[in-house]
Amino acid sequence: MMEVSIIIINYNTEDLLRKCIASIISKTENLLYEIIVVDNHSENSPHKMLVENFPDVFFVSSKENLGFGKANNLGASYATGKYLFLLNSDTILINNAIKVLFDYKEKDVKKEIGACGGNLFTEDMKPNFSFSMYYPSLYSIVAYRLHLSFLLNNEIFNSIGIPKEVSIIIGADLFIERELFNNLNGFDPAFFMYVEDGELQLRIKKKGLKMMSVPEAKIIHLQGASSSTFFKMKTEFDSYFYYFKKQFNRKSQSRYKNIELFSNSLKLFYFILTNNKAKKKDYLDILKYIYAKQ
Repeated sequence: MMEVSIIIINYNTEDLLRKCIASIISKTENLLYEIIVVDNHSENSPHKMLVENFPDVFFVSSKENLGFGKANNLGASYATGKYLFLLNSDTILINNAIKVLFDYKEKDVKKEIGACGGNLFTEDMKPNFSFSMYYPSLYSIVAYRLHLSFLLNNEIFNSIGIPKEVSIIIGADLFIERELFNNLNGFDPAFFMYVEDGELQLRIKKKGLKMMSVPEAKIIHLQGASSSTFFKMKTEFDSYFYYFKKQFNRKSQSRYKNIELFSNSLKLFYFILTNNKAKKKDYLDILKYIYAKQ
């Protein structure tokens, strides 16, 4: 039986994808694994590169950009492994990280652990955002939007050297049993990007299971290409707007909308004062978008 199905979503990141897969093959030992690449309708398909360099990789081509969650769901539908390892294309394995996570989960005889992930590093080997100690809430949104994040537990990296319980393993390196993922129906397809990993793990938490940071597994996360400011703001707003309705109620959703209107109005005022025309347009556009959202 295949032990781990590694699922990688690609969207215009062919060079990063090549390095990611090469690191998996180079570092992964004593493990039966398969690699599934889902291409999210990239401008230039990586299929030729994969055939020439990694002929054993299973390639899935989507006819549209499904976003992060739906693309992972698609990849998981082809998986045969006992476990799924959802890995970003902009990652590079430092050590035999997948085997570390596999062994850790295999020792979970009481079935108490829902998901786990390793320590992520920047390219120059500094601690990188690996997990969150809290789930999204109105309180956390207010803290971040008003630059009061010091009021939150902002620990993002496991420095104690032993596994510890966290709230959210970020989606860049999420290790989860395939049966559990399927029982939860995977990621909620209503999320295009942002929040989907936290929402999935909140559902795991509600089943009484734990999310664990396993620092022995070490991975570089490059966090490469970024989208336009307005697209990111719009997509993030849509995700949180849906999240608050789904996990809480319409009152929380309405309060979230008001928080975003207030905080983005402050930012628009700042960029008007500083005569930053590009940012002024982005924030004017997002305010119009948020205001019209029902």
